[in-house]
Amino acid sequence: MKAMSVKKRIFISNTMMVLLTLISFFVVNILFLKFYIKMMESDLILSAKQIMMTKGIEDFVEFLTLHSNKFLFLFVIDGLVCIFILFIISQLFTYHLSKTIMTPLNYLTEATSRIKMNDLTKPIEYDGDEEFKEVIQTFNEMQSDLLESYLKNQKYEKSRDDMIAGISHDLRTPLTAIKGTMKCLIDGVVDTPEKKMQFIQMAYARSEEMELLLDQLFYISRLKTNHISINKQFIDLNQYLNQYVLSKRKVLPNYVHIILKSVDAITINVDGMQLQRILDNLIENSIKYVDKDVVDIQIEAIKCENEVEICLSDNGTGVSTNQLSKIFEEFYRVDPSRNDKEGHGLGLYIVKSLVELMNGHIEATNDRGLCIKMYFKLEREDGNG
Repeated sequence: MKAMSVKKRIFISNTMMVLLTLISFFVVNILFLKFYIKMMESDLILSAKQIMMTKGIEDFVEFLTLHSNKFLFLFVIDGLVCIFILFIISQLFTYHLSKTIMTPLNYLTEATSRIKMNDLTKPIEYDGDEEFKEVIQTFNEMQSDLLESYLKNQKYEKSRDDMIAGISHDLRTPLTAIKGTMKCLIDGVVDTPEKKMQFIQMAYARSEEMELLLDQLFYISRLKTNHISINKQFIDLNQYLNQYVLSKRKVLPNYVHIILKSVDAITINVDGMQLQRILDNLIENSIKYVDKDVVDIQIEAIKCENEVEICLSDNGTGVSTNQLSKIFEEFYRVDPSRNDKEGHGLGLYIVKSLVELMNGHIEATNDRGLCIKMYFKLEREDGNG
């Protein structure tokens, strides 16, 4: 059944009320008139016979006067009956109309009470007048948005609590090591220059871990407040990746091998500094989680129709299928247990945020290990896509 508008329903309701009232008046008046005519007819016949017999004109006049009074009395009764019928009909139509209007309002009142009780799961089911249907549909959409926001906030709160606990542990671990190292040096436990240098290097390495964590937290803060500037420019991807791989090979440990498989002749419009940070985070993630003596990292760039795919893969064990879609979430860690290689769940989140800031998108798959694929739209230097 097609929904009716409130304006149309009110118009039809008022029209029907007036028509039924007029019809009722007409029927009642016809009945009273027929009754009166029948009564007058019999009285006139009787009076006429008497007049003809007695020649009493005065009696006939008195007869007409008496029956005119009867007519006035019947007219008053007829008016009262019509008023009563009008009242009853108007009450019936008013009740029906108010019920039609109040039903969705009652639904909304009940729904707001449920929301006050933090029950955001039950939508309003209503299939009636168009105006109320639109209002209730908007209300259901608002409730759905509130529920989504509530669940997202709960998830964020849990992630934040886990992050605070993890960061507290991660800061405490190197801080304790640095404190212990300095204590040994102060107390003269380390007596040879070689051991002193070894302890100092250990303390320095721990301080770098702390610096990296604080740097990631500060960077995420800038991302969330839109204080990261993206300066896109057209770069030769082949030349860029070759230079990047050569520079990384000089600073990475010997057990990490970076291989640039193949790069098509592609020019893309990206921020070179932010792309470097993306690649650095991905390589750091592979080094951290590939539990092998030799870490093989492959980089490949392929042109795909209107976009370019940059793929970075490693020789690790990959990630379980149900976790692939979550690894880019803020503070998410594949293995929540703490260990020496545990990260903070921030690196891949930064990668995803930067890719999207440059109008790209990212996904993760399992190839021979974990494979991160980034896609950037191909643009021409004249500004056309």
